[in-house]
Amino acid sequence: METDQAKPGIYIHCSTQRIEKNKLIKYFSKFGTIDSANFKHNSCIIDFTDIASAQKALVRKTHFLDGQRLRVTLKRSKAGLKTMNNVLQNEEEEEEKKAIYNSIISELKSFSDFYEEFLAMRNILQPNNSESHKKLNQVCQDINKAVARHYPQVKVLPFGSRITGLDFSNSDIDIYLGNMYYADEMTHLKQIRTCLREYRGFGGCLLIPATVPIIKCIHFKTGIKCDLNIKNVLGVCNSQLVCYYLGADVSLKRAMLVLKYWAARRKLTGRCPLFSNYGLVMMFIFFVQQAPYNLPPVISLQEPSYSINDHSCVWNGNFIPNYNFDNHLLQASILDLLKQFFTFYSTFPFNTDIICPYLGLQLPKQEFQVPKEKLPDCYRLYKRQPAELKINSVICVQDPFEHCRNICSSVTRATLETFVTECLFALSICEKNDTHILYKLLTESPPDGTKALQHNIQSDFFEFTLSKFFQTPSVKQWTNLDTIQFFKMALEDFLQFKIQHEETISTPEFNGHVFSYAGQFQLWAGRAGLAKNLNKILLNAMMLREREMRITNEMIKKQVDLDGLENILELKLFLQDTPDEIHVKIEKVSSYKKSFKLFATAFTSLVTKWFHMYKKEFCTIEKTN
Repeated sequence: METDQAKPGIYIHCSTQRIEKNKLIKYFSKFGTIDSANFKHNSCIIDFTDIASAQKALVRKTHFLDGQRLRVTLKRSKAGLKTMNNVLQNEEEEEEKKAIYNSIISELKSFSDFYEEFLAMRNILQPNNSESHKKLNQVCQDINKAVARHYPQVKVLPFGSRITGLDFSNSDIDIYLGNMYYADEMTHLKQIRTCLREYRGFGGCLLIPATVPIIKCIHFKTGIKCDLNIKNVLGVCNSQLVCYYLGADVSLKRAMLVLKYWAARRKLTGRCPLFSNYGLVMMFIFFVQQAPYNLPPVISLQEPSYSINDHSCVWNGNFIPNYNFDNHLLQASILDLLKQFFTFYSTFPFNTDIICPYLGLQLPKQEFQVPKEKLPDCYRLYKRQPAELKINSVICVQDPFEHCRNICSSVTRATLETFVTECLFALSICEKNDTHILYKLLTESPPDGTKALQHNIQSDFFEFTLSKFFQTPSVKQWTNLDTIQFFKMALEDFLQFKIQHEETISTPEFNGHVFSYAGQFQLWAGRAGLAKNLNKILLNAMMLREREMRITNEMIKKQVDLDGLENILELKLFLQDTPDEIHVKIEKVSSYKKSFKLFATAFTSLVTKWFHMYKKEFCTIEKTN
């Protein structure tokens, strides 16, 4: 239950006269819905129902009522203050990101060559590397001075993008405090927070409880935000590993910098349910471990007897850098690396395989379904841990050191599908070998897979459009027969409609195919829920037809009586093909109660998902034929 202290509110003060309640409430109501108002002689506290309303009132510089100036400030409560500050801080960050993006796009318009575009973008994202290193050292020195007074043996070890060279000008600094061998982690983090506050070189010191608890703070001299922890020593090891791989050739770090910013602009990276930047980097490293680059797997860099000199870690995060490989293969351009990355992951079998930088191999998920003792000896540390690798996620990227950790476990199917779509679209831009490629990668979006032609589903019809975007020049051209085959599969096989009539019509008003259908089963509802109860790994490994027919057959089994069923829905399907799109219209002939409206809503969603999978399989099958 939300307390008054936690509600988003403002404090209003008028120094000259008593405030009239009705006028004041009417005035501040224009900023949003007021939840409550508490009046005193010449002051008032107003709580709004949402933070945005309070923020609108605060953003306005001056407030006048009946000729009197009102002093409006944030209501001073710990919960409310933190919440409001977070909102304001997030908005400031978004404004800064927007300004950087606008600056990059404006600059890219001046260049047509890809490498010149890259240099222009990098100069904005990383304007002064030497200055960035100075600031990093200054922050680490001040943290050491602040914490060492209470913990003299502390080691301040930065990690993350500031170390790997993938940082932007507004990137945070991640810090691991070593030599902190204490069981009571939260108690010592509170003490460290006190040290930072007393040093007076840091502000906004917040302790965030999490799997890896952190202290968030801001370094006053540099304005850099810091995240400190005393648990995640593997973060330091991971950063060193990234430095090793990206240091194999200058083009690797440059390509990864482009990918990182591209993914951020395409809203592929961020908080759950998106990819983390670390996850994206590990996917890139895995990609360059494959042919033709063949960078060594992590296991080949490690000695079995090695371990981290840190009592808090049970994993082997040490490795010996090895640059003894065929370097001429690495002399690829940034653009070539991007093309190959987009190609690699647009066709990767995420449903069935694990991305494993540790071994440098695609591992079938089934290999981790066996009891741990049956795994090979290279996973001896994994066998000792109670935690298991989450292989049931839509994508599994195994951490190179912490083998029970899937670093992309929070990525949803929708995010993964968007990632694949964006990779395919980016590949189409890169393969044109046109000018302004980087500009197009950052500004252009793939066409929607489906878009409603009517904003609302009508009572007797609905219509939408499917895009044929994924058909590449190397693949057989999509034909009308492919369109018909897909919809027959969707309606007749998956949803068990019976075809009554079909014809081809060619008139000035309509040129396409018309089908009449009747359905007895409501198989469009509850498919996702039933799929969750089936074997996820087995289901995800299936092709579209096999997968959906498995679900359909399970649903039919649950029907009570299959004899003498009446039709619950009769409809007409109209299909029109253009070179780029399929226009779909479905008209109601007859419907039991609200079956048509429910069908319209569900079918639009289902057919979008099915069509995306069907096109992908179509391209894959054609490429292998």
